[in-house]
Amino acid sequence: MVYARKSTGSGQAAKAPLDVSVDARDIGRFHQNVEAAVYFCCLEALQNIVKYAGADHAHITMELDGTDLRFAIRDDGAGFDPDAVERGAGLQNIADRLDALDGTLHIESRPGHGTTLHGRLPGIPQTADPRARAAQPI
Repeated sequence: MVYARKSTGSGQAAKAPLDVSVDARDIGRFHQNVEAAVYFCCLEALQNIVKYAGADHAHITMELDGTDLRFAIRDDGAGFDPDAVERGAGLQNIADRLDALDGTLHIESRPGHGTTLHGRLPGIPQTADPRARAAQPI
């Protein structure tokens, strides 16, 4: 699925006050706790981007790397020095959600060059469960 804010839709990306694109091609469904964790990590990241980055665009990518689910949220905003800035509640919430599923968060940023959050959830099986919730746009 590729989703952009300019298209119609009811997801959070469509409601964001900046352009948001989502690229989640060729990945299937996952257990609800995994989907919820990734969804809320992306939502928290978008809220941080709006609140702090002064960005015009955010891009979310999701991919399956073997059995690892990887996602990234990149913005074209102000950026910051992750070594010099204390992690706020938003970033800590993202890290905690990933940690609860044995995942990791890596922050790539520098002043004047935007920020990319890299999330990784290892050993995540896809589900063929027909009761899984229908895909919701971010």
